[in-house]
Amino acid sequence: MRKVEVYADEVVAVGNAVWEVQSAKGAGIRAVALLADGAFDEEGPRESGAIEVHEDCAALFKTGFPFDTPDLVRAPGGVLY
Repeated sequence: MRKVEVYADEVVAVGNAVWEVQSAKGAGIRAVALLADGAFDEEGPRESGAIEVHEDCAALFKTGFPFDTPDLVRAPGGVLY
């Protein structure tokens, strides 16, 4: 995060395994969990600290993520960090 000059509260990690949620939480980063190909139930990611849990990427994108997530930092060209 230092390299791209962003703060943890400006970042959201997306992962499909409990250890990814735990790693994000350990770094002070919010985490969104996907159930596809990794976590098999919603309970594990929620207990690990996920702020949201979605079936898959398609379900996550239907929420408007990342474009309707105003507190994420975007580099020139719209790339998310």
